[in-house]
Order: sequence, then C-alpha cells, then structure tokens
Amino acid sequence: MELKYLSKLNEDIIEQYMNLTNEVIKKIHSIGFIKDLDFKATKKFLKSKISKPKSALLLLFDKGRIIATGYIGPSGHDTTQHYAQISKVMVDPKVQGKGYGKKIMAELERKAKEIGYSHILIDTWNVDYIVRFYKKCGYRQVGIIPDFVKYKGEFHDSYLFAKKL
Repeated sequence: MELKYLSKLNEDIIEQYMNLTNEVIKKIHSIGFIKDLDFKATKKFLKSKISKPKSALLLLFDKGRIIATGYIGPSGHDTTQHYAQISKVMVDPKVQGKGYGKKIMAELERKAKEIGYSHILIDTWNVDYIVRFYKKCGYRQVGIIPDFVKYKGEFHDSYLFAKKL
C-alpha cells in the first residue's frame, strides 16, 4: 500500500480516478450529486483540486491501482481560514471494510495540521454506514439540514460533522 498526494496529472491517474468514482456511484449514490464522470470532467475536477491553495488530494494505491481517495481543502469562508473541509472520501467497493477509509481520514487529518488547519468540517447525506464511519473516525455530528439534498427526485437530510484536531 502506498499513500500519495496528487501533484500532477497523467492519463492513467485520471482514468483510474474516474473508474473509482463511477464504481462508488454505482454502489452507493452520487458523489457530490454528480452522475458518472467521463474523462474530460474527471480531468477538470482533478485539476481544480490540485491547484487550489491549502488543499491536498490523497490517493491510496495497491499494486499500482487507486483503491481509495480523499480531499482536504479550505472551507470556502474568509472568516474561517482555520477550518478545512474533507470531501470525496471514496474506497473501492470491492475492498471496503478493511480500514482503508480510516487510513485516508487519518492521513488527511495529519496533512490538515501540517497545512495549518485546526478544525475539520464534513457534510454528507443520511446514508447510515457513511454516518457511522465518520463517527468512528471521531467526528461529532453538529447539525442536520432537513431535506437539503435532492437526489433522483427525492430530498434527503444533510448531516454536518466537525472535529477539532
């Protein structure tokens, strides 16, 4: 296993990230409420993430193949520059339940401290095992936004989590 922060793109990485995202979408739900990614959209997304200041896109490789990923970046508010937001935490459905998600979270938290963040925010919708996962990683649920997420024509609650590093 190798953890690696993405700093430059190549076709293989773009293709692997696209395939991982699409597998997760098929198994669970939309990631950020997007449909299947194509190569062009994946490349644009990855470029935007690796070029953003005070952010990092983490990949976990097994035998040269991406099996998990996660992103940490600024919360987006000028008044909360000490807060980071973790998103796009994905583990290949074929290897879920083996601790790779926790490994991604622990490394993103370490990186957050290194970048200068003191708090992490996470939001997700009400998928039971995802909510349990964040709680197991030490995040406290700090709010619910009722019917905030619209997915396939239905509304779902959005769950907000926070953790002080």
